[in-house]
Amino acid sequence: MIKWGRGSNRRSGAIWWLVLILCGALMIVGTKNFRLTKAYETLQSYNVLIERTAGSSRLAYLEMKGANERLTSKVNDLQTKYGGGGAGGGGGVPVKDEVPAVVRQLKKANGAILEKVQPMKDELISLSRTLLPLLFGEGPYILTVVVELPGSKGKEENIVFKLEPDLMPYTTLFFLRQVDAGLWAGTSVIRAASHVIQADPRPNMAAFKQAGMTSVAFQEYNPEFPHKKHTIGLAGRPGGPDFYVSMIDNTKNHGPGGQGNYDLPAEADPAFGTVIAGHDVLERIHKLPTKEGNFKMLTEFVTIKDITLDK
Repeated sequence: MIKWGRGSNRRSGAIWWLVLILCGALMIVGTKNFRLTKAYETLQSYNVLIERTAGSSRLAYLEMKGANERLTSKVNDLQTKYGGGGAGGGGGVPVKDEVPAVVRQLKKANGAILEKVQPMKDELISLSRTLLPLLFGEGPYILTVVVELPGSKGKEENIVFKLEPDLMPYTTLFFLRQVDAGLWAGTSVIRAASHVIQADPRPNMAAFKQAGMTSVAFQEYNPEFPHKKHTIGLAGRPGGPDFYVSMIDNTKNHGPGGQGNYDLPAEADPAFGTVIAGHDVLERIHKLPTKEGNFKMLTEFVTIKDITLDK
């Protein structure tokens, strides 16, 4: 029978502790590797789905545009027919009966097209909820926007955003991926209109295009988070890469139906965050000189030095 001394017991205990520590470290590394692998696999699925959704959205737009053009042509034919042949159109079906039938047919076709795209939008939102904690940790997601105003002699000032992942997961993920890639470093605030202050990728638009992060695949919108004062929204159709801060309540003109100049006026700009600090900096930007015209482009751009996610 072997008898162990006190020194042997100490060495044996130390070895066991070392083994336990190594096992724990391996488990932590393994867990991180699993999370990274899972994030990568989910991101790959997400990218594929974005391409499918963007393609389907584009196809839906083209189909609806074609249907609208056919409707316009039909109405023009009816108007010509009406003008030349009286109310009965030269013996045919009266115009007042034909036009509503064409409109009903168009609405039915448009509805069917949108139904095909909606499931993919829902899947993108679901995938975004999964990816956000895997790629960026649990929220809240607080961003620091470092800016330099014209004539400030290099003085840097901060504006702080708080994003809304629960209500706007897809757009939140889209913006965080831009920030994580460093795309907004060295860009500009170019506009100070009465209702918004707008940021733009210039002079780095090429980097956004190369990264494939110029615009969203669809116009995400949540009525629980409208375009109130100091909220952050994406500009354009499709939205991005420009974003803006509302300087007034833009719920009506940037919400559903507020942008009648676009092909699908029922869509809305995505609102996905709020300014929680640096309001004084916003006000000074808002008062900077602008060029003539309705757009209100700044005479001198504000430099966005960087946008970073606070850890």
